[in-house]
Amino acid sequence: MADGTGPSRGGHLLLKGARKSFSWKDYRDLLVRAHIQLGGPIVVVWDCENGATSFGAVV
Repeated sequence: MADGTGPSRGGHLLLKGARKSFSWKDYRDLLVRAHIQLGGPIVVVWDCENGATSFGAVV
């Protein structure tokens, strides 16, 4: 599209200059919000296939 948005791989729209992946803080915030909205514990199965972790992401 002429306004800087348009389809990308998978049919999702990306804003011009937007990142294409979540940071560990984005994942943390997503899990916290899900816990609050659901009102109870949640179970997360994490596949660390790429093997890259940051020290700040270790809980």
